[in-house]
Amino acid sequence: MNKVVIVDDEPMLCRWLTEKIDWQAWNCEIVGVGRNGLEGKELVKQHKPDILLTDVKMPGMNGLELSCYVLEHYPKTMVLILSGYNEFDFVRTAMRNEVFDYLLKPLDVEEFHKTMKKASSHLEQRLEHERKNEISEKRLEDSTELTESGILMKLFINGNKELPSLHTKIARLGFDLGKGQVVVYELHSPSDPLRDKWTPVYQYAVQNILFETFERLQCIPIVFHIGDRCVVVVKFQMGVATSLWEKRVLEAAKEGMENVKMYLNSRQSLGFGTVFKSIEEIYGSYQTAVEALEMQYFWLDETIPTMNGSVPMLIDAPFAVSPELYSIIENGDEDAASSSLASVTAQLRRIGKREFVYSVCTEMLIHLSKISEKWNKELDFLPLMNGMKQYRTFESLMKDLGHTVTSLCRWISSQKAYAVTSLPEKIVLYIQEHYHNPDINLGSIANEFHLSLSHLSRIFVRATGANFNEYVSQLRVEQAKKLMEQKHWLSNQDIAQRVGYNDGRYFSQVFKKYCGKTPNEYRGRRENKI
Repeated sequence: MNKVVIVDDEPMLCRWLTEKIDWQAWNCEIVGVGRNGLEGKELVKQHKPDILLTDVKMPGMNGLELSCYVLEHYPKTMVLILSGYNEFDFVRTAMRNEVFDYLLKPLDVEEFHKTMKKASSHLEQRLEHERKNEISEKRLEDSTELTESGILMKLFINGNKELPSLHTKIARLGFDLGKGQVVVYELHSPSDPLRDKWTPVYQYAVQNILFETFERLQCIPIVFHIGDRCVVVVKFQMGVATSLWEKRVLEAAKEGMENVKMYLNSRQSLGFGTVFKSIEEIYGSYQTAVEALEMQYFWLDETIPTMNGSVPMLIDAPFAVSPELYSIIENGDEDAASSSLASVTAQLRRIGKREFVYSVCTEMLIHLSKISEKWNKELDFLPLMNGMKQYRTFESLMKDLGHTVTSLCRWISSQKAYAVTSLPEKIVLYIQEHYHNPDINLGSIANEFHLSLSHLSRIFVRATGANFNEYVSQLRVEQAKKLMEQKHWLSNQDIAQRVGYNDGRYFSQVFKKYCGKTPNEYRGRRENKI
């Protein structure tokens, strides 16, 4: 189970989070609840949780200070900020502290569920990655005969901290790992269900193809898999110039890539490591190969990278996002914004610098957050900001950035449309958005729109054909019916509160008046029908 720590100085919210939320649905359990940042810090030290939910404003140590502490000492802990303060300074600090998400109070239940679903999915992916590494290590431990591939796998998984023990084993077994180069391959799309089912067989086939290709071109390869990546370690023979070996490795790597594509119908990216001259340098060669592979994979580029691991640059010119894009977004013009963003995407692709892409996207998200704040739009792209470097491909990053731009344009467009909506339509829309507030009444709406009660009453009847109380009651009952159908686990009292009734008994009376059945009778009819 994923461990969760909650830190908030509001007892009612803590009680709601601990008693009303089905944490097991996300494979989570609450291991501690703190009333302030200092208590939260001690709970984090004690439990090392997978998820920390913390308020911003708290005595002793605030939530942003706590998240900064967690980032430094427990980087694996995922932080969710809870705050009633929709201010850009808080969000900007949260971005720097790499929190996973930022939720506004009062909490919207559906948004909270969506966020927890994303958090749970992220934890599952991380666990799967760790599991693959554990499997690789376990296979190595269970091996009764230590081979060259076993030594190298252990070195690449654990780093140079294993060198003292490996030196002894290499000497005892007589292995020669003096000089060579590392090449790493990875599939572009390894998520095919059929391929996943046959992963061991598929990996065996890839290893055979690459081994035969490198060996046929007079290289001396050691080939094995670490997770989803196939590693080829080429040993150089003495007496041949390093430059000639590098040329031979480049030729073999290119042909190996073509053979995997031809025989297995699979596109791959690859990265070259630096030439190592001793066992102490092999891990460094592997790291540079992985970095080069990540660059190739990011662009889904099938061209062969240069031997120093970089992708040939097509353009190396100054570039900045035009202010016109932000003006278009502020106008709510979705089509023009998509077209302008497509132009930015094309230019970034031509430039081909991954870190530059991150820089430009970060700048854009900061601008978008300011626009969102101006238009009172909830900041729902914080995970994109903090998780930017987790995007394996340029395409997926720009796709999500495009969704963010589209969402913001639609929001602004709807707000502008609301501004020119007729007064009766605005009143109806206001009620539809605030019906769940138990304090909404004709008087509060009259104050909101600066109207007299009598004038508002006449406008409302002409617009809806019903008086205010009838309209709100019918609306609440219809929403209650939807909740019963979509979220059957909610109690009648929970549903009553969600649609604007503090008194569950009164809710039942109103429900029966408009439906002819009590809530329990209505639920029974639905269950029998199902």
